[in-house]
Amino acid sequence: MSVIAFDTEQISAIAAATAAHQGEWDAIWAGVQARLGGVVSEALDVLTGAGLQERTARYQQKTALYTQQLAARAQATSTIAAIAEQTGYAMVKALSG
Repeated sequence: MSVIAFDTEQISAIAAATAAHQGEWDAIWAGVQARLGGVVSEALDVLTGAGLQERTARYQQKTALYTQQLAARAQATSTIAAIAEQTGYAMVKALSG
């Protein structure tokens, strides 16, 4: 019986869902790009200071980073859970003599 428990399943599930849906989000972004005509694209460039391709690259970088961070958090939480469980067992053993 574990004295301390951590729920890492939700973090892992969010990371997996993010990775699974990335293709859908990329398709939505590609649709936006395709619908923007040259005039609208140029206006966006002037207003935002970033071209459409540059914005696409930033979007993809941020999505990849977010997915990596979620996976890292899941791993870190899992490691903390293992340490906490070992500590809990050691404490119970020490207290029970």
